[in-house]
Amino acid sequence: MSAIAAVVGGRTQPPAERAALVGAMVAGGVGRSDELPRTVGEGTAVVGAAARREAGERCLIHAADGLLVVADAALVRREALRASLDAAGMRPLPDDDDAALIAAAWRAFGRGLGDHLDGDYAAIIVDERRGVCLAIRDSVGRRPLHWARSADGALLVGSTAGVIVAHPGCPRALDRAALAAMAAGLFEDLDETAYAAVRVVPAGHLLIAEDGGAPRLHRFWSPPPFETSSGIPFEAAAEELRLRLVAAVAERVTPQGDGLTAVWLSGGWDSTAVYGAAAGRHTVRAVSMSYPVGDGGREDEMIAAVAGHWGDTPEWVRIGDVPLLPPGGFDLEAGRDEPFAHAYDGWNAAMARASRALGARVVLDGAGGDQLFSATPVFLADLVRRGRWGAAAREARSHGVTAGTRRAAAWSWWRWGVRPLMPPVVRDVMGLLRSGRAPLGHLERPIPPWIRPGAEGVAGLHRRARGFVRRSGESASAAETRWYLTTPYAGRILAAQSGVALAEGVVIRSPLLDRWVVELAASRPREERAGAGETKRLLRAAVRGLVPASVLATRSSRTGLSSDYFRRELDRHLPRLMAAAAGCTGLAELGVVEPAALRRAADEWMAGRLGDDLGLALLLTLRTELWVRGRMR
Repeated sequence: MSAIAAVVGGRTQPPAERAALVGAMVAGGVGRSDELPRTVGEGTAVVGAAARREAGERCLIHAADGLLVVADAALVRREALRASLDAAGMRPLPDDDDAALIAAAWRAFGRGLGDHLDGDYAAIIVDERRGVCLAIRDSVGRRPLHWARSADGALLVGSTAGVIVAHPGCPRALDRAALAAMAAGLFEDLDETAYAAVRVVPAGHLLIAEDGGAPRLHRFWSPPPFETSSGIPFEAAAEELRLRLVAAVAERVTPQGDGLTAVWLSGGWDSTAVYGAAAGRHTVRAVSMSYPVGDGGREDEMIAAVAGHWGDTPEWVRIGDVPLLPPGGFDLEAGRDEPFAHAYDGWNAAMARASRALGARVVLDGAGGDQLFSATPVFLADLVRRGRWGAAAREARSHGVTAGTRRAAAWSWWRWGVRPLMPPVVRDVMGLLRSGRAPLGHLERPIPPWIRPGAEGVAGLHRRARGFVRRSGESASAAETRWYLTTPYAGRILAAQSGVALAEGVVIRSPLLDRWVVELAASRPREERAGAGETKRLLRAAVRGLVPASVLATRSSRTGLSSDYFRRELDRHLPRLMAAAAGCTGLAELGVVEPAALRRAADEWMAGRLGDDLGLALLLTLRTELWVRGRMR
């Protein structure tokens, strides 16, 4: 991946020595670099960058008049930004110099620059004249950013935790509470890492330190309130969404004449919408995962229909050739910057390699479609809360909530119609009445039985598991969407996926998460997202004619599910993982894991008696153990 870093303040060092240190930090952050690390110093600050030119990335550094800017960025809507800068009296700037544009935005708008920047970016700004260091990360979080204080008081800012701890003055003590949360799959803390001293700059936030003072986090972007009414008729809104999606795609594809763009095409409605908005206007190729007949992930026929509609043939990657984990040893786990890894990083790497083999440097995906244009049956709770029992019953039938046995139907009613309305205090009281077995809240994940509560305390782990809190006057479905767009887990996932892709030479971009698309989606009623047995009505209407009607038709059941693949692969790899973890002695020594309980859970999984949630937690715990063990050597 690309890497940026800054060291500001701290003990006085010769300029060459400090520049060499920052250069080593960013060089280590990319593993190998197609572009030699660059460093620039100004006063007591040095910034540096290294990039994967293979993926079209560049070292972006701007230095002028006491201002240093280093950026890992791919800005969009440059014309609008340049117009805003012109109105603010900024001189014309090169179109393709994102670091210079960010510098101009800082001069013009100060800490309000985030309102004027759009695209995927992480940037560090050091303004010697104002005595300010600012780090900023976009609202999506594709580009990671971290910070820490060194032992001598320097402010360290860099792409990853690995870049930060490469500084010899950064404390390397591990955070036991964070490790317990990571091993359990509870990633709701806003800015923690596995290192006690290193923090994340979350997506949609900026970090600012003035005159050497303590850094402070500020959220500069929040998703707009969802399910507000714009008053625009459905067909007009669909046409407007089509225009915005086409524009978002055009901003993110490879420029004409510089090569093709790959689209990671599934048979669902999100990536197909992106592909339809790109095909015919830009040079694109479909890259798709092929699943065997009978697998829950199979969408091969729909994928072929979408690509064939535009005269394209998908570049297939066979799922049978994609292991969940590396086929050899597990040294890779110990070498990560942090324990957290995308559960499907093998899947992402295989797709990235296939895209690069076609000559693509840029990949478009359908990330964001589920969150913006669909809703789970949690909207039943809204109908129940408003006393619309008849409507709730009809919607439950049309969405299959009450299908199956009476017991299954009762559970679904509890899950979607009742539980989301219960405040945490009520569930806690129920837990006291049930010997500590409090019911889980909506979107709350179970704490694995092998995680020792003493690592942080039961209350602390429960706090991390609870990400869904409905605001006053907010519907349950709107609150769910807001949670999906702001949970720290989303930024971690997107940044981890981008890192895997960059290592293979491609950059991932997500047109559906474009700000204009998000704003339009927020202004539409819930019924267009889910209602009367339909989902994603607006998105499907927006791409009529761009995607075959047979693919856009209502489906009786979900397709493209990865659960079959996950279960097969975890069955195959778990014995080897357990052997490599050798009793989880590292996490046990830290008081995080009870090894006997972990072994019982592994046996339960292999016997088919453990659910997918705890299966994923098993994988995360074992990966965390291998990472911790690498730090204890």
